[in-house]
This record gives sequence, C-alpha cells and structure tokens, in this order.
Amino acid sequence: MLAIGPYSDPASLLSVSKRGLESYAEKLGNWSELFTKTSGDLRDAGMDVKQTRYTLWLLEKYRQGHDPATVAVAPTPKKTVRKQFRRSRPGLDCEN
Repeated sequence: MLAIGPYSDPASLLSVSKRGLESYAEKLGNWSELFTKTSGDLRDAGMDVKQTRYTLWLLEKYRQGHDPATVAVAPTPKKTVRKQFRRSRPGLDCEN
C-alpha cells in the first residue's frame, strides 16, 4: 500500500486522529498489517470499541483518498450532570 500524503508510516497516520491512537502504532505493525486488521484484532491490541470503530472509519477514509487530517474528528466532551436541588413547595414537609 502506497502512502497518500505526508504519512510515511502508520504512526504518523494515527497521530493526526486527534484521539491518541498513536500509542497503538507499535502494536498495529506496518501498512499492510494495518489495512488487514479486523475489529477483533484492534480490540486485542488494547483499543476499546469507540477507538476501534473510529480507527476503521479513518482507515476507510484514507483508502478512499481523503486526507485524515481534514476528516479527523475530535471526541465529544462528556456531558456535565447538574445536581437537582430540592425546592420547598407549599404543602410539602421537606427540609433542605
């Protein structure tokens, strides 16, 4: 597989993912090994489900000729949970 763009090895491709996938580069091997990995292989490498799905999506975009730096999407931040405060209402005997 020829490298498209400024990516000389899989580690450089995974580093533009915006999700910290470059830490798995040594476990995924070279280009030919990377493109033959299945989701089970990626899970065995230590990725969780979201990282596996994102990696496969990013590799497919790369296969189609898109630059991963432009299609990479940062993870959505966690939602904040707001505490619900008990409000005293007329007719209820509750103390805060």
